[in-house]
Amino acid sequence: MRSVYIRNLYLEILKRKKWIAFLSVLFMLIMSAVGLKRYIDIPDGYTEEEQLKVTEYEDNVKEFDAAIEELAESLKLAERQLKITKEYCENSIYMQLDPQKIYVSSIQYGVQTTNSVGNILSACTAYINDGSMKEELSEKLGDIPIEYLKEIITCSSSGNVLTISVMHYNKQSAEEIMEAITEQLQRQVKHIEDVQGEFTLEELDATSYTKADVSVVNTQNTNLNNYKNNQNNMSSLRKSLIDQRNNRRGYIEYNKPEEPAGGKSVSIIFKYLIFGIILGAGLPFSIICLQYVISERIKSAKELSASGMAILGSYQSAEEIREKAERDVMDIQLLADEKNVETLCLNILGESLGLEQSAEAFAGQIQSKGIQTCQICSAQQNVEELKKLIDVKNCIMVTEIGNTTYSQVEEMIQLCHKFNIDIWGCVVVG
Repeated sequence: MRSVYIRNLYLEILKRKKWIAFLSVLFMLIMSAVGLKRYIDIPDGYTEEEQLKVTEYEDNVKEFDAAIEELAESLKLAERQLKITKEYCENSIYMQLDPQKIYVSSIQYGVQTTNSVGNILSACTAYINDGSMKEELSEKLGDIPIEYLKEIITCSSSGNVLTISVMHYNKQSAEEIMEAITEQLQRQVKHIEDVQGEFTLEELDATSYTKADVSVVNTQNTNLNNYKNNQNNMSSLRKSLIDQRNNRRGYIEYNKPEEPAGGKSVSIIFKYLIFGIILGAGLPFSIICLQYVISERIKSAKELSASGMAILGSYQSAEEIREKAERDVMDIQLLADEKNVETLCLNILGESLGLEQSAEAFAGQIQSKGIQTCQICSAQQNVEELKKLIDVKNCIMVTEIGNTTYSQVEEMIQLCHKFNIDIWGCVVVG
């Protein structure tokens, strides 16, 4: 695991001091505004913590009220639906039919005409099934709603025959309704003739009989089940409404806030202001630290030495090289004499101006000992620079803390090994 050196980290932070100061002021202003708003919103007499509890309490009571109102509306709707279902089950003719003994009054008419029989029969059928006949019958019969008549009157046609049937639980009532239908139909014939042409409805058969019908049982059971479900639904809604009202009363009894003990405090504003300063400085500081820790940039000469690289010198700047590099340059001179080297290649790994100046200063110190130097950079991309490096056959890498990356060092090591170039070590600046 790489070590983190406080001094280098401090320098990284120092480089961005203006950005950190700007963020600190910005967050301080933002959080101060937020604190001022919170201060204004808090009623006199409550602290911030107390006001939060009061707000939560009021929100919960509102939720209880909304739930109670919703249940009350649902209960009203259920009551209306139950009333309609109950009235239908108790009063409709269809629901009072005995499925095993249904009285049916039926009549058949034959159509005589030189015009289109199909159009005439369609007009008659539409008048009885979907037209105004049931409304007219309801007015005539007085006590039978239109909805109930629709269930017991049927009309169909086949060939040139029109068949009308009436179901009822009472034989006489079925015949009376059929009589009213025939009267209304005869009146309607005149209106149909105005459109379809002249025709005659000849009565072919009129009969009354009883029948059993399983489908009536099924329909009645379905309606009764709906009635029962509506009753259960309304009972459930009533119980839920009562429970919700009790829950509201219990919540208010045990959670109602006490009266405020004192006034609001301006310390709220200062708390937000301090938090803004901490946030404005802490956020960029954390980001810089994280970037510094996880980055591949060289952080110190010791760290580079721990990776196995020989350190030929470590300096803060070009000025320090000019003042203190003599001892390190002497070691290089001895090494050059031992290897019988007349020219040294300084390979600059980085692009900063300070690194270039440091490389120039170090080259000057070496040249003062009678050793020639050449300086290269970007040997991986520049062919001419690479040729210089291959001709010299040796390399001293010049690196900068916080600028040069381990990837650059590793790539240069691989390049030198590829062309049998002797790596003497590194000079570290920064």
